[in-house]
Amino acid sequence: MSFTIQQVGNDPNQWVSSQLPEQDGVLRDESTLGISIQYYYNGYYLLKNGVIDKSSFVDADVISTNDNYIWIIKEGSSVDMYVSVVSERPENPMYSFEYDTTSDYNQPYWLTFGGDNTKLTESRIASMYFGNY
Repeated sequence: MSFTIQQVGNDPNQWVSSQLPEQDGVLRDESTLGISIQYYYNGYYLLKNGVIDKSSFVDADVISTNDNYIWIIKEGSSVDMYVSVVSERPENPMYSFEYDTTSDYNQPYWLTFGGDNTKLTESRIASMYFGNY
């Protein structure tokens, strides 16, 4: 399952083919930032510049639950990302890194989520909450 934030443009019909998602569903654009939750591999990958960073794997006890919470905190060029299955943000971020892009989150942006599974599933997004703080 992946969750990303990106700012390719307001009209998907105007996106160039090189930016369109491939099999993993991630937009190939320098503004795309997020996290990929890997239940099969039992861990997390960082998504940066529209690419899954294979060197960023964090081995974790990933549990498939009804709830997944993700915090992306960007201040200047510093980014901290947190992941939890409970609503309380962990004390320490899973990822901390510098990310200097041309994204302006005061302008419209896209939040994307998705995933794939080799078995038919009845999973769906039932509710989402967003906060700006």
